[in-house]
Amino acid sequence: MPLLTEVELYDSVVSLSREPLAFWPLIRQLEAAGVQGEMRMIDEQTGHVLRRYRLGERPEEGDQSQPLSA
Repeated sequence: MPLLTEVELYDSVVSLSREPLAFWPLIRQLEAAGVQGEMRMIDEQTGHVLRRYRLGERPEEGDQSQPLSA
């Protein structure tokens, strides 16, 4: 399944990676830089958003705020 990680910043969407394991490290890097926006991991075949994370904000109830353990 091809997955795409993208970030939405100020009404622009930037594709960052097609490596699923890069999602959480990219979040940490962008938050350390003070970036605010939304990270999304998308299934490119269906267009469905699999994960969504708001940068620079506290997670709301039901948001995934850390990686799931194996």
